[in-house]
Amino acid sequence: MQVFERKIAQIIDTYQLLPPHGLVLVGLSGGADSVALLRVLLALGYRVEAAHCNFHLRPGECMRDERFVEELCMRLGVRLRKVGFNTKEYAAQHKISLEMAARELRYDFFNQWMSEQDDPAVVAVAHHQNDQAETVLLRLLRGSGVRGLSGMRWRNGSVIRPFLSVDRAQIREYLAALQQDFVEDSSNAVPDVQRNKVRLHVMPRLQEIVPSAVETMARTADHVAEAADYLEYVLRRDAQEVCSRACANIFSISISKLLAHHSPHMLLCHLLQPWGYNDAQVCSILRSVHKVGACFETRQAVLNIDRQCLLLEEKTEHTGRLSYEITPPCQVDADGWQLQCSLLQRSAVDSLVQPADTALLDAGRLNFPLQMRRIRKGDSFQPFGMKGRKLVSDYLTDLKMPRLLRQRQWVVCSGGEIVWLVGLRISGRYAVTAETQKVLLLRWRKQPVSVSAYPATLSVGRVTKE
Repeated sequence: MQVFERKIAQIIDTYQLLPPHGLVLVGLSGGADSVALLRVLLALGYRVEAAHCNFHLRPGECMRDERFVEELCMRLGVRLRKVGFNTKEYAAQHKISLEMAARELRYDFFNQWMSEQDDPAVVAVAHHQNDQAETVLLRLLRGSGVRGLSGMRWRNGSVIRPFLSVDRAQIREYLAALQQDFVEDSSNAVPDVQRNKVRLHVMPRLQEIVPSAVETMARTADHVAEAADYLEYVLRRDAQEVCSRACANIFSISISKLLAHHSPHMLLCHLLQPWGYNDAQVCSILRSVHKVGACFETRQAVLNIDRQCLLLEEKTEHTGRLSYEITPPCQVDADGWQLQCSLLQRSAVDSLVQPADTALLDAGRLNFPLQMRRIRKGDSFQPFGMKGRKLVSDYLTDLKMPRLLRQRQWVVCSGGEIVWLVGLRISGRYAVTAETQKVLLLRWRKQPVSVSAYPATLSVGRVTKE
């Protein structure tokens, strides 16, 4: 086994990148890096398929690359999956650069392939040490945080990068030893995008100053990645302290707890980044944290500032029902919450003391089925322990409930009359008395927020883009 192959085998073993009998899809462009990746994985005995994406961006060259890949896979006995894209049209529709469009189309294809696999499978791409150094430098110039400066990872979801500790020269030497040809992408030699400018002009100058610059920057990325992993663990733990689920798709972030944190900025970045908020927006939110009513929006979510909390609402197409019929015994699932309903004999009720998430009502005064619905304008009820009626909107305002949550408040009604402001207070007209024979027990179970409630940035089984 060649030295190069032994090194890649050791990397795969050290980082546990490949299951022993799993399937590997190699992203095969036809360039030196991807061809070398295909050859080395075959030499190491892995079960390999190849995928070639034709983005139709380089007239003539793109068809040349496709023919080369076809002939290579045929000669090596490797199954080839080909896909073509109208990248320019996709970029125009989504108002993104051609480079970003090609990346999204490529990873969407990888995800589709992953979804079709029954056996353990990964996608292997040929990013190497030089790519890592360029990535770290570009992110440094863009003002990235700790996670960005950790560069690309050995594994990102189901994407693996076995070449991250070998450089471009070592890859070319390996291909020369195999007498394996490849194709050159002429666009890589044109300084028309940032990465090409860094590769062609900046990195050579850095290596004149520090010959080991590429290796050093890649090693630094590994150190930063280790620190970022630990920081991620701490932030996920601290997030549980400041954030709770206020509603099915709404999260409440306590302003006082956030500001008392050692690093409010870092914690808020951690909480909001999965929803598309960038560093500049997080800074604006922190500057406006006491401006009640201020609103900050991304494509995925809307954040509203209230008196005591930041309310983060995920944008979803509302498909949930607005009302439910209740006939005990039953269980109703609404917005990810659960209402449990049962009938009891009066003698079974030991205490009339009831927490906010529980209601004990005189079943003899109720007309079944009951209705659970959202509050409406003009709704009123007689709060238990109070004389006279009160508008529900006024009652919720007195509780200083954020407006966003007031709009989603549930009530349970009997014959059109509110008997319970769900999770808050029953109506005094339906309270259990000494004459009560049967008791209606209602329990409203709120689900606390968990780490899994947030979109995962690294999810095994799915290809994610760094």
